[in-house]
Amino acid sequence: MIAAFIVLHDTTLDAICQAQPRTILDLRQISGIGEKKCELYGDEILDALRRFSDGERATKEWHAKPSNPSQETREIAGARTHL
Repeated sequence: MIAAFIVLHDTTLDAICQAQPRTILDLRQISGIGEKKCELYGDEILDALRRFSDGERATKEWHAKPSNPSQETREIAGARTHL
């Protein structure tokens, strides 16, 4: 796996997050993303954005599961009462 900042400049990553592109054509309109980067990384970028919008968050695992903050809070609170 290659770190995102190696592939795209931070300003381009910020622009992707702001624009929330849904298609390769949308992605291609963002400054810093040329034809080659779209070809190499476009589908993966769009897939990551789709997964994020579905509630998935980054973890150390490659395939993250959707987060459930209220359940996580209950689990933490339950663990503290058993101390």
